[in-house]
Amino acid sequence: MSKKNDVFISYSSKEYDVAREVRRIMMSYGFKCWMAPESMPAGSNYAREIPGAIRGADAFVLLISKAAQDSKYVPNELDQAYNEGKPIFPMFIEDCKLNDEFNFTLRRIQMISGYDNLEESVEDLIVSVKQTIAPDEVEELKGRIRKKHNPKLQPIPNPAPPKPDQLKPDSPKQKSDSGKLKKIIIAACAVFAVAVGVVTTVMLTSQKDTMPSVVNMSSKDAKEALEEKGLSVVVKKEYTNDVEKGKVISQSPSEGEELENVETVKISVCAGKIVDVPDVVNRTEDAAEEAVENLGLIFTVSEKKYSTSFEKGCVISQSAKAGTSLNEGSELSVVVSKGEKMYTVPNVKGYSLSTAKSKLSNSKMSVTVKEEYNSSVSSGNVISQSVSAGKEVKKNTKITITVSKGAKPVATKVSTNPPTYTPTPKPTTPATSATVPLPKIG
Repeated sequence: MSKKNDVFISYSSKEYDVAREVRRIMMSYGFKCWMAPESMPAGSNYAREIPGAIRGADAFVLLISKAAQDSKYVPNELDQAYNEGKPIFPMFIEDCKLNDEFNFTLRRIQMISGYDNLEESVEDLIVSVKQTIAPDEVEELKGRIRKKHNPKLQPIPNPAPPKPDQLKPDSPKQKSDSGKLKKIIIAACAVFAVAVGVVTTVMLTSQKDTMPSVVNMSSKDAKEALEEKGLSVVVKKEYTNDVEKGKVISQSPSEGEELENVETVKISVCAGKIVDVPDVVNRTEDAAEEAVENLGLIFTVSEKKYSTSFEKGCVISQSAKAGTSLNEGSELSVVVSKGEKMYTVPNVKGYSLSTAKSKLSNSKMSVTVKEEYNSSVSSGNVISQSVSAGKEVKKNTKITITVSKGAKPVATKVSTNPPTYTPTPKPTTPATSATVPLPKIG
């Protein structure tokens, strides 16, 4: 739980140096100031510490700039302080106009301009704060401020009481006449006081003021009506579908109650509607954004990621479940699909088969191998691939690589006819001579 502080200082981180100087001046006059990150315990975080620090402070000091109004955090801090009824002390630290949200919250609060002379403005600010949180210490604070700017200034001494010998005693006759006159005056005053008291009592009894109804009035009109009766107003913002935005939902004290001893009236003002969350899953991003913003919600894309189940550009999930309720102006974030993840085909030409398979496998692709002779590529290296390098493909796409078996061997010509056998001729034997009978003549 955060320690008690006099003030919580809310500012944009872009004006850190100015905020630190404001804190220094306030602390020089004895104010306990909570300001991030100086006042945060080691290891803590903003989301846990800041709400507790606002609750634990007596007052809320708002340093106004354009950056503060555009900040993601300062409006939330202001909203919490406003809803919890904290006294708010706004001070401009640059010349800028108020946006609608700041103007609605601060329109009835006196503001200080601090961009001309910061130190004097902060001194005016701390006097205003002190008047609210410790009014009995205001004169002492003002004296310290005067003394700081004029150290030679001395307090005016009270006149010394007269000495006894300086007092002149009255004569006996003067004392007697004076005593009678005093008794007459006292008696007359007593009678007059009794008469005034009786008349006042009768008038108050017959004319007791009662609480008017401001329900369903605009916040502005309600505050004006109550402040005209000398009442201070604390506004709490709530979300409802019962009244229009900016109108009063309820009040305390209620209508008709006597205003005797009543100083403050609490009113609840509608900050917006309560919205049923639409189902935007599987819608395109543009269609989802239109559906969400038409209901008065803020559409944001928290992440874009790959998906095999949702087409590219469609909503995968949403931060609040469809059918649940959100306050108008709340944020609904979605996750949008980038479609199925694609992978780039690597170049494996000229690589060995093992290297090519490893590269394709690491790229989430399956590999098919075929072989063929090639005299230009060494045996075992890749000749070609079925999908060109650099192309985007889905996971597990089949890539066929052709691997060289080396140069095609030259075939030797073999005769298919059987061998011809030529026998060696035998030597011839010469014929023996014989007697041939001669024919007879005649």
